[in-house]
This record gives sequence, C-alpha cells and structure tokens, in this order.
Amino acid sequence: MDLPEPPLTLREQYLVNRARADLKMAQNQERSDRQTLWQRTILPSLLWLVLWFGVCFMGAYFVVWPMRDASLNNRKNRSVDETATNSYTRASSLFLNGQLDSALKTIQEFIRKNPGLSTGHILAARIHLAQGHPDLAIASLREARKTALNRTEPDEYPRTERRSSRSQIPITDNQSPITFQPPHVPMTYAELHRLYHLPFFDLIQQSRAVHQAHWPEREVQLCTLLSIKTGGCSEDCSYCAQSARYSSGVKAEKLMEKDDIMVRAQAARDNGSTRFCMGAAWRGVRMGTDRFEKVIDIVKDVSKLGMEVCVTLGELGPQEAAALKEAGVTAYNHNIDTSPEHYTKIVTTHTFEDRLRTIRNAQDAGMSVCSGGILGLGETVEDRLKMLEILSGFNPQPESVPINSLMPMPGTPLSENGGVDVFDLVRMIAVTRLAIPKAKVRLSAGRTRLSREAQALAMFAGANSIFYGDKLLTAANPAVAEDQRLLRDLGLMPQEPNPSMAAPAACGERACSPSMAEA
Repeated sequence: MDLPEPPLTLREQYLVNRARADLKMAQNQERSDRQTLWQRTILPSLLWLVLWFGVCFMGAYFVVWPMRDASLNNRKNRSVDETATNSYTRASSLFLNGQLDSALKTIQEFIRKNPGLSTGHILAARIHLAQGHPDLAIASLREARKTALNRTEPDEYPRTERRSSRSQIPITDNQSPITFQPPHVPMTYAELHRLYHLPFFDLIQQSRAVHQAHWPEREVQLCTLLSIKTGGCSEDCSYCAQSARYSSGVKAEKLMEKDDIMVRAQAARDNGSTRFCMGAAWRGVRMGTDRFEKVIDIVKDVSKLGMEVCVTLGELGPQEAAALKEAGVTAYNHNIDTSPEHYTKIVTTHTFEDRLRTIRNAQDAGMSVCSGGILGLGETVEDRLKMLEILSGFNPQPESVPINSLMPMPGTPLSENGGVDVFDLVRMIAVTRLAIPKAKVRLSAGRTRLSREAQALAMFAGANSIFYGDKLLTAANPAVAEDQRLLRDLGLMPQEPNPSMAAPAACGERACSPSMAEA
C-alpha cells in the first residue's frame, strides 16, 4: 500500500519554485540567443549572398554579353579589314611595278567595296597622273576630299599602307589642296608665289605627294662632274672663280688629255655614278676648231662606258649641238642662273637671251636640257620665282633642274655674299618639284655646307639627284663614302644609268619654248 507523500516544507517549496524559475529563464535565454544568431549572422549573410549573385548577374548582362557581341563583330570586321588592306596593298604594289592598268582596276574595285575611304581615291589619282590623265586625277582628288568631309569615323585602314606610305596626305578644310601640276603645263608667277609662301610643312607635304606620284622608286641620280678645262674663261660671271678677270687663285689650264679623262670616267662608273658630266671654262665652242673636235672625240669614248653623258661647254650653235648629240651626249647643261631682270647685275659679257638661244639649239638637236639656277646672287624671292616661271614654261621642259647655292669664291665680286638659308633652299626645291614634276631636281653646289639632316629634308621635299664625287668644278664635294652612307641611311638607292634615254617630248598644244624670238 502506497503511503502518501509528506507535504513539502516551506524551505523545500521555495527551492522547487526557484528551480522552475531558473529553468524557464534558461529556456527564454536559449530562445533569445537563437533569435540573435539569426538576426545578426545568418540573415545578413544570406542578404549579402543574394546581393553578390545579383551583381554578378548584372555584370554578365551589361558587360560580358556586350563584350561577346563586340568580339564577334570585331572578328567579322577584322576579316573585312584584312580583305580591304590586301586589296589596297595589291593595287599599290602593281602601281609601283608600273602595271598601271591592273593597279587601276584593283583600286577601283577597292573603292566600290569601301566607298567611305578616301585613300582609294588618292591612289587612283596617283595612277591617273602616271598615265598622263590630269583631269581624271583631279576628279579623283575631289572625290577623296568629298569622302573625307562626309566621313564620321576616322579613316583607319588600310593600316599597313598608311604606315608605309607618307605620300597619302588627307585633304582637310584647314589645309591647302595638293597641287598636282599636269606635265608640260607651265605655272604662272602667281601660282608659284602662292605655293612658295604656303606654311612650310604644307608646302613640303604637297611636293612630297607629287614627287611620289612621278618618282616612286626611291632612287637618286648620282652625277660626277669633272672640270676638263679649268680657268682662263673670258666671261665676267661675278660668282665664278674660273673667270680670267678675277684674282681668284684658279690657274688657267689646258684641256685635259683624253686618257686622263677616261680614267676619271671609269672611276666614276665603278663608284656607281649614273651620269658623267664634263665642264669646260669657255664662252662657247665652234665647229671646225681643234678643241671642239677633241671634245667630240672624248664624248664618243666616254659614251661607251654605259653612263649618261652630260657636257657644259658654254654657248652652242645648231651645228655644234647636232654634233654633240651624234657623238653621244645625253644632256646639255646650261643654267639660266636667275631672273632676266637680275641677270644683268651678275653678267655683262653675254645676255640672258644668249642663254635661251643655246638651250633652244640643244632642244632642237634632240638633247635633254639640264638647266637651273643659283641662289645667293643677291637676288630676291621674286627673282627666284621668275626664273622658275621661265624654266616651267620651256617646251619641252628641262629633263633636270640643278638648284645651286652660291659658294662665295675668294677674289670674285660675290665673295662676301652670305650663305643661303636652308629653309629657303628647301622651299625652292619643293616649288621646283611642283612646277616641273617630271624633272630630276638636283641638289647641286653648296651641298657641302648642308648637314646630313638638311640634305635629307631637301630629298624629302623633291630633290632626287646629286653631284657625287671628289670635286664640283672648283668647289669641294662630299666624299663618295659619305654620300653612300647617307643614301643607305635614308633607304635610297642609286638610279641606274640610261644612256639611250630620249629627251622629254614637247607638248604639241603650245609652241616650243624658248622660242628663237625670245632668244
């Protein structure tokens, strides 16, 4: 039989109630701790995790996916760019190799597929110009300008060609349009004056473009000049140390022996000269004289060496000019020096018209004419441009144009003249290239005073011929090795000689010039 539990004492009842209260408090504390853990740790972690996934999704949607689309588009555009570049490069290669018809067809196909690029029209203009179609060249340049002005994005390709060819000059509103002077078309004084006074870089950019259009082969004509008869000249040219009228220290010598001349000519050929020039300090030559017959005999032998032959012997008559041509002379040098107005201030023993008469006789005999001028004779810029206007007006135009800088010789009336500014020289070379695009522009006397950098700038502006060797008549000339190193550093090569080169043809649309009436 179960006995009833005895009643709790007050002490025991107190302890039981205290235990129940402690248990309830512990349960409440445990529940509070669980709520604190959720609110302070788990819930924020979940919220950050959701936010992170949201950012990743947004990044993928707005960044990665567009990049994927851009990559696909770039891959497609790269294929188009490569096709355009290959087509343009092929056209350029055909143009440089002289295959003008094929080059024109290729570049026309390039223009059809890439109507928004002006580079195609510029190359087409160069091809038209080389084919002798200046009207088509001008039309292509106008199309290039129109395309450049309408284009909203940069003309980025063909990238490889733009890096390798600096002749493709974009035409913009703040730049003067390129002056592609058609061959045989003379420039007026006003046109020459406008070109000469262009900002320097605009001018040489234009001349470089024209130079590349007519002379793309990166070649330089190397000419060796030998004075076969030095000193004792009867003329009073105030710049010349060979005049017998001045105490310049240059002694009068006889005509060199043919054997000595042949040794020098063979050395010039072995050193890579394109043209061998022989100069004699005479007023002129006449048929039937002993010295002229000796010159004819020398020319015949020198012409057998495979070089172009040039002579400068003073005044010529029609018979003398024909005899020199028959003997093998390629070109006859006869500079007009300066403008007609200034000419009387530097020479009194013959006239400007005498110079023109000799040039006309050389032209009629079928010889190429080499005629230029001298800077630093006390002339003005206007005198220089008038001289160039006359040279540009020759029909046929000169085959080569020497641009000389005066080298003051002791004892001559111009011995105290100052030197020619390099930038004036380069401007004159650039304008000459624009005015007579098919002529070789020769960086002639005074080159010894130019630095390598100045010579490089002159060649960039349009000079493509130099005198090369030990002496330039009575003035020193840079050594052969130094000239070869300069050409090598500039990536240029000597031009191959062409003894059978035909003289420039006259334009049938206008009268031959200089005319005998002018002379």
